[in-house]
Amino acid sequence: MLFLGYLGLVAIAMIWSLVTFHSGVRGNNQIPGTVFLIVDRLFLAVPVLYLGSLGVGRALGEGTGAFLLTRPRKRSWFVWRDWGLGLLLVAGTVIGLNVWSGYWMYRMSTALYRSTGVASPLTVQEMIGLNVLSLMLACALLFSVVYLATILRKSSNGVILGIGALVGYLALNALLEHYMIGELPSLMLNPYRFTHTGNIPQEALASGVWVSVAIRAGILLLFPIAAQLRLERMEIAR
Repeated sequence: MLFLGYLGLVAIAMIWSLVTFHSGVRGNNQIPGTVFLIVDRLFLAVPVLYLGSLGVGRALGEGTGAFLLTRPRKRSWFVWRDWGLGLLLVAGTVIGLNVWSGYWMYRMSTALYRSTGVASPLTVQEMIGLNVLSLMLACALLFSVVYLATILRKSSNGVILGIGALVGYLALNALLEHYMIGELPSLMLNPYRFTHTGNIPQEALASGVWVSVAIRAGILLLFPIAAQLRLERMEIAR
């Protein structure tokens, strides 16, 4: 129900932005983009957190874990199935939202080309793909942290522990930056770098982006591995 309610909010925001753009508040094209940005970044966290709180960790908290884990399957199977299925659902949501953003990116890039004659170094399709990849890696990290936390806590309330860990990471990074000690790696991959054609800023592919993607993907795999090791060592009361 929560997931369907979220999709309803997304649909309402998309329809409202379309009506706003074509109605006549013309001149302020930032309104649809702002609406989409809020939906894409803020409300996307809701289904990700919800999906991360499901699975084996929730079953343990509800007292059905003993029954679940006595099935003729290894405990590792439950972990990787839950984690993989959750990521598929997250990916579907991310892709859907970024296809929508591609509509606005296409309109903006077309308008820029018509007014200046300058084409972007990246096609709209390439930018949509990079946006999907960047947002998917960030959402997968949020999902994986919460998923591991639910198993550690043996409860869906592990979502609080997961959020606390991420907030703590951001707070630590803010302190390091404030005292000019350094900064931690960003949770969101930035696949772009700015170039200029005359006085027009444009986005091109950042150097070393694929190395960063590989490192982040490797870090993501550590979470289900840790969840599997924890579950295999856990005593499940019958």
